[in-house]
Amino acid sequence: VTPRQHTMFEAHRAQAGTFVWRIEQFEAKPYPKEQYGKFYTGDCYIVLHSVQKASSSALEHTAYYWLGAESSQDERGAAALLTVTLDEECTGGAATQVREVGGSESASFLALFPRVQFLTGGVASGFTKVDRDAHEARLFRLKGSRIVTMSQVPLSAASLNSGDVFVLDLKDVIYQWNGRSSNRKEKAKAVDICLDLRAEEHGGQARIEVLDEGSETVAFWEGLGGEGPVGAAQPDDEGAVKAVQPKLFRCEDAAGALKVSAVPYSGALPSKALLLSGDVFIVDCGSEIFCWVGRDASAEERAVSINAVDKYLDGKGRPAVRALKVVEGAEAVAFKHKFVDFFEPPAPPSFGRDQRGSVASAPSHRSSGELAAEMVAAAAQPHTRAQDFDDGLGQAKVYRVVDFGREAVAASDFGQLYEGDSYVVHYSYEQNGREQHIVYFWQGRESSQDEKGASALLTKELDDELGGAATQVRVEQGHEPEHFLRIFRGKLVVRAGGHASGFRTAPAEDATADDGVQLYHVKGYGRTSTYGAQVDARASSLNSGDCFVLVAHDSAYMWHGSGSNGDEREVAGTIAQMLAASRPLTVAEEGTEGDAFWQLLGGKAEYARVKVPMGGEAPPRLFEVSNRTGALDVEEIFGFAQTDLLAEESYLLDTHNVLFVWIGGQANETEKAGVLGLADGYLKAAGRPKTPVVKVRAGFEPALFTAHFRGWDYDAPPAFVDPYEAKLAALQAREAAPP
Repeated sequence: VTPRQHTMFEAHRAQAGTFVWRIEQFEAKPYPKEQYGKFYTGDCYIVLHSVQKASSSALEHTAYYWLGAESSQDERGAAALLTVTLDEECTGGAATQVREVGGSESASFLALFPRVQFLTGGVASGFTKVDRDAHEARLFRLKGSRIVTMSQVPLSAASLNSGDVFVLDLKDVIYQWNGRSSNRKEKAKAVDICLDLRAEEHGGQARIEVLDEGSETVAFWEGLGGEGPVGAAQPDDEGAVKAVQPKLFRCEDAAGALKVSAVPYSGALPSKALLLSGDVFIVDCGSEIFCWVGRDASAEERAVSINAVDKYLDGKGRPAVRALKVVEGAEAVAFKHKFVDFFEPPAPPSFGRDQRGSVASAPSHRSSGELAAEMVAAAAQPHTRAQDFDDGLGQAKVYRVVDFGREAVAASDFGQLYEGDSYVVHYSYEQNGREQHIVYFWQGRESSQDEKGASALLTKELDDELGGAATQVRVEQGHEPEHFLRIFRGKLVVRAGGHASGFRTAPAEDATADDGVQLYHVKGYGRTSTYGAQVDARASSLNSGDCFVLVAHDSAYMWHGSGSNGDEREVAGTIAQMLAASRPLTVAEEGTEGDAFWQLLGGKAEYARVKVPMGGEAPPRLFEVSNRTGALDVEEIFGFAQTDLLAEESYLLDTHNVLFVWIGGQANETEKAGVLGLADGYLKAAGRPKTPVVKVRAGFEPALFTAHFRGWDYDAPPAFVDPYEAKLAALQAREAAPP
């Protein structure tokens, strides 16, 4: 590796964010920011993701190297070697190294980017500037039950299958083809893709047609080169290797040769005591492989450790499995969950009379042991939805969508967003002597569909004003990327209400929360991820694990829950001073509140008195449990919010001292029975059989449950609204409107 290479990596030593390099001629070349999320199957990439640790100024690093399915063996080897170099230069060897293989990407990797596209070609064919006058027909497949990925596939009817959604881009017309067994998330995502293709690559001129399997037109088949049979549906986890009981192997330097030997143990999971500081260990979990490097391992062992994993996988005939390298003392949470004693089990809480949920009895049957082992093996990841372009200290201008236009938000209101509105945020920063632009469009959960659509169009208009140089990022309330939060520097608060819409179907007057008593919930697991959201102004909205800001006509309070962390207290202080304005501000520690405080909340009432979370450094984990494919399946949701809870599914929320079973109002009977059995199997596999299990019905969530969600909305409608049907109706209305 050349000195220039070292200098390039060192530039990101102390930077938080996500950075991408592509392997070109055996060197790592910086990848253009506007291309983040696009991966070519003939190439290899390195992705460094650095985030600030909770309650600390230190950074936590994950270095991914992604191997395209059509990349050469030499490129793959260079990616692995350069990842080791990056680890040494940027993190001092403290990064978790992750081997990602094209087609088998982990959820944590996919969540790094707002949109992920897998395109054919490589260095020689990639990154040609879009020419709207010269177009090559393309076919894209959208696949995934929760994180939907977009992959370019051969332009042929043979590429179609009944289980997925496909987008056929013919320039003048864009077809969305829905397979008979495709899911609503794939369909809804495809609508967004069609609109984005039309806006970004066809100047807004293309026609969009949505076709269901069996209703194809002659023009559609002609665009594919001729009609042909449609393949059978393929499972969303096709090609994935299911998790099994971890297998432990010791790698030691024996007279210059690397010796690998199995380490036996008893029980469902190994003990961390088996890991010796002087050696390297491989932990084979089936769906992923870990390489643990002891602090006293020899230089030779450290150098060949990740290559030893590659050889191990090749020897087992499993080259597509992802591999992660961790070092002693800086183990990732994902690794710690593979051992029985990295996390000490917390004491169970006391359930008060106010809890509407009940402790579920142990089911008479056990769920699949494979599913339970997979849940235990897959650890909760840190918040990885962020795409951190820089440190967030650039220039930001915020606009609210009002009457089809952009209305600038006053500097005094910077950081205050209303959930009934949509916003456009223009952020600019300097990189390598050039001004860069990011345009976010934030959509409040109570904002109308028309306002959300207008925010996307206004973002495109702003991008055009900037010469097409901006990166556009859509942000939904509750799923804000970390970089978006950084921009507001601890001042972000989401308020109830909103501006009157300019659309005829919307109310004709503003609805704001400026009058009366207001209560704001401040929650997060690190300074950059912590912000406030308005909740019902009543005592039952409080919880001991977080901070709250109470604002009345002539007074304001900052309330510290006994289990709140330093970041929450710091951000709550910033928000309290901003919202209090000229009102006197009182700091109230839990248990020291005066009568005036309780009177503003309508009197004392029971609230969740359990610290959130109770698992030390391990955040709560949310699993979706579904049998939509005909068999019970589980998927972990990262950076979850209330909007992730779908009425037709069931969920497990593991707070490490309680396991909640949330039952959606439209969940079927098979799923209801399956999730209870799975809860029992999961706790047994985790070595926590005595952990209480609390069954919760949608619409009747107790305070102990809602405390784990920022700004829980008790007025959210329990009825299910199909996101695809809503988007399709909006699209059809646009297509039918006169030009």
